[in-house]
Amino acid sequence: MWRSRRFRLGLSGLRQVVGDTMPNLSEDANDSGSRRAWALLLTAALLLTAALLLAGCRSGGEEPTRAPAVEVDAAPAEEAAEPAPSGPPVRVGHLMRPEQARSVMTLAAGAPAAVELAPLEVTDLDGLLRLLETDGAPDVVQVDLTWVLELASAGRIVEVSDAAELAAHVRPLGGLVAWRGEVWAHPDRAWCQVVFAHRGLMEEAGLTRVPSDWDGLLRAARRLTVDRSGRHSLHPEFDRSAVARHGLFMRSDLESAWGLIRSMGGGTVNVDTREALIDEAGGVKAARWLQGLRGRHGVTPGWLDAPVEASEAMEIVTTGQVAMWVGSSAWIEELEGEGRIRDPEALWIGALPVGEDGRGGCPAAGMGYVVTARTGEVEQVEQARRVASWLASEPVQLHLGRRHRVIPSRLGARARLARVSRGSGVEQGVDPWVAAGLWSTGQARDRAVFPGMARLGESINPLLVAIARGEREPSEALRRVAADWRVLMVETIGAE
Repeated sequence: MWRSRRFRLGLSGLRQVVGDTMPNLSEDANDSGSRRAWALLLTAALLLTAALLLAGCRSGGEEPTRAPAVEVDAAPAEEAAEPAPSGPPVRVGHLMRPEQARSVMTLAAGAPAAVELAPLEVTDLDGLLRLLETDGAPDVVQVDLTWVLELASAGRIVEVSDAAELAAHVRPLGGLVAWRGEVWAHPDRAWCQVVFAHRGLMEEAGLTRVPSDWDGLLRAARRLTVDRSGRHSLHPEFDRSAVARHGLFMRSDLESAWGLIRSMGGGTVNVDTREALIDEAGGVKAARWLQGLRGRHGVTPGWLDAPVEASEAMEIVTTGQVAMWVGSSAWIEELEGEGRIRDPEALWIGALPVGEDGRGGCPAAGMGYVVTARTGEVEQVEQARRVASWLASEPVQLHLGRRHRVIPSRLGARARLARVSRGSGVEQGVDPWVAAGLWSTGQARDRAVFPGMARLGESINPLLVAIARGEREPSEALRRVAADWRVLMVETIGAE
């Protein structure tokens, strides 16, 4: 305080000296040389006075005033740190295999927001729906294939025409996204199934070859006849673009297959659910759902009492015991090794062209996350989105990818989705189907669009891992299918 006062008094004294001297300058100095001399003299006097004042300030024994340190910009970090969560922890409920649950809980410490993980205590669809619609619902709910099927059969998934529009901008979202009670879904190529049809029954219906597109499928459904035992056969080969073009209600390949058989008057479908059974409760749930199909869809689902190998299943369908057999992806490698699949590359991307013997594969919905949100909790919604996106980057959650988004309202304007897409980033764990499509169609410049794919493991998709490593080129079949994908991720993949 006293220092600033003395400094102000000193300045006022300087002003008085200057004020008294300047008139004399104007009267006595008649040439420019004398004016310059007086100016230099005054400058020297001012500097001397200032030095004396500073010396007086230091005489009190205080530390000398230091100039502020010059701030030097730190080296830019590779990646900006996630902001610390300001709200309560994000609550994540899961319905997973025990080993996957343990893995996620172990990794939770590295999530970009505080996370609380807990198993869900629900055993049926009504319980899940009640959970999603209550104020106490978790912010993120992990669901598996059986839940996808149950939600679809209950009519809680929007029509695929809307879902495909959504997927075109924010692919891949994964299985499900919920917002204020609405559940969205779209096909997911990350979970393949193999479907077999009995060719003899199709020949009886006058079909010389198995249809290879959706239009042919619908025409064949009208022409198929019913033999004396009431058996029917049809191969539901389609891809997402074909379904989207026709605006069909995409539930899953299982549901679509049963729907086609139902349109032909009924039939029997044997289903192997080894991959769909998450735990004992999941097995009961799946069995209950299959039993419910009997009356509602006019389809008799045959339950395989004992797991069978793919070769055994082939014998079942070729003898005409059932119209169609839907198997899990666990048998793809076995059939491929036996040379029973005509185009293995196309099978791996979930769009296997139908072979002469009527065998093929088609996509199905896989695991996903349901992100729930309550009105007004914007920050909490954003945290939930980040957590779901982070969880999905791990190998056990391949099906979701890294572009999980909360959609703030029902699909309407395309611009709204485009804004969401532009604000999305792509990190490790890029969905391999999208990455392969971008690279093979020239939208991405090089194989750098495949970060972390080898980390996902050869057991998931050996073909695309080999492509990512540069060990082989994609086939024409892969290029054809990839060219039909409606993806808008080029803004964030393969572009500086």
